[in-house]
Amino acid sequence: MRHVCQKCGHHNTWDNASGPRDTIREDGNATAASLRAVLANLEAELARFNIYAADYVSAVLKQKKDVKIQLQGIVYPILSLPTEIIAGIFVECLPENRRRRFSRKHAPLLLMWVCRRWRDIAVSTSELWNFLRIRCLNVSPSSDKTMVRRGALSTPWLSRAQSRPLSLTVYLDRKFLEGREVHDDISGAEPLDISAILPRLESLDIKLSTSKTQSLTSWNSPVPRLRFLSLSSPDSLIKILENFPSLTDLTCLLDLEGFDPLDQAPLIFPNLRTLEIGSRGYPSYVPEENIEIRVLNPLTLPHLACFHCSTSPDADLITDFMSRSACAIRDLKCEFHREDPAEICDTLALFPSVETLDIDIQVDLPFFLVGIDTQDKPPLRSPRLLPRPQHLTIRYSGPTAREEPFNYSDIIDVLHRRREHSTTAELRSLHLMIDETSEWEWYPGKTLAAEFRRLIDDGLDFTIGVHGDVVWPDA
Repeated sequence: MRHVCQKCGHHNTWDNASGPRDTIREDGNATAASLRAVLANLEAELARFNIYAADYVSAVLKQKKDVKIQLQGIVYPILSLPTEIIAGIFVECLPENRRRRFSRKHAPLLLMWVCRRWRDIAVSTSELWNFLRIRCLNVSPSSDKTMVRRGALSTPWLSRAQSRPLSLTVYLDRKFLEGREVHDDISGAEPLDISAILPRLESLDIKLSTSKTQSLTSWNSPVPRLRFLSLSSPDSLIKILENFPSLTDLTCLLDLEGFDPLDQAPLIFPNLRTLEIGSRGYPSYVPEENIEIRVLNPLTLPHLACFHCSTSPDADLITDFMSRSACAIRDLKCEFHREDPAEICDTLALFPSVETLDIDIQVDLPFFLVGIDTQDKPPLRSPRLLPRPQHLTIRYSGPTAREEPFNYSDIIDVLHRRREHSTTAELRSLHLMIDETSEWEWYPGKTLAAEFRRLIDDGLDFTIGVHGDVVWPDA
């Protein structure tokens, strides 16, 4: 058997039949010294053979591994990609908006069950593991306890995240939120305590009721990295922003019991860029006034670009806030219920920088379309309000009992005119969402449907939805 050194090229041929050349004398005159010499030679030969054999086996195994890799590269081309490329692809597989699941059907766990190499890459890619979802146990509707499974925070995910900032979501089971009496066994449970990871948190989403959310003023650990916060809070908006001045994105359901903006001194929060607010309860003063917009009274937010609220942005309050903050709102979501159409236009005119608009209205849709049209119709002159929107969602909850709730021909005309107007942005998406209890029957006719499809083929994202479900053009 011939052996070749992989380092120096030296080769040796082993004669398995004859063995080594030094043999025992057959004349019976062998001495102890000669036998020891032969034995030493045999041991040396054996040791040398073991070295060559080990090198040979190692070389064969390496060749086998290389051939397998080449074969896999032909049969499975993705395995031939560099590790960093595969890791980047894995990160792109993650769900958007940090909505990641602990499920083998979804990334990142799904990626670990393909092959050993994918598992190794996934485990070593820290970006796949810097989030955590904790389900709180269903104790009872009357309980204010927030319990979790023991060891819920001692998970390998946190170690795989290495030193990356963490995103945490705390939630209740949907069945419990829907009022179903489904209670968990809490014998092996412990109170929720996230104080150990607060310094690492970049994003925190607490999907619990206000009564089960601990007051943020009682948090003892610093949260220097926190940028995104979503919760139902027993604290006021001012307290939240004061506790976390580095926040860039805040979504909160506020308890406005006893709230009085006149008691608040003006405050500036230059980091906040996104603010989404809802409310429960009523303040002690004039409850019929716009309570959510009132919380902006003491605030100056010079870099606010996204503002979502579940009420009407009162024109006077918004005028004061905008003049004080001098910010450019590019993403706006609001509701207008029972307001005069002219007042709606006056309010929206205060947001000339809006590029994405999600609006809930009860007024006639044709009147609103006139407000975003570019055609001169005395006494209105173009361009009027909203010259920059590229994405528009209209949630219509007005009366639909008349023969034709929408004039689709007018919508098409407005879309074409905005495309042709030199100082008005082209609408790239238009979604009509209808809050209709009866079966929806008002679809574009054959001719208008063909025109809508031509616009869709040209890049317009156009849909009609009823109660959140798209009914056209997929219907």
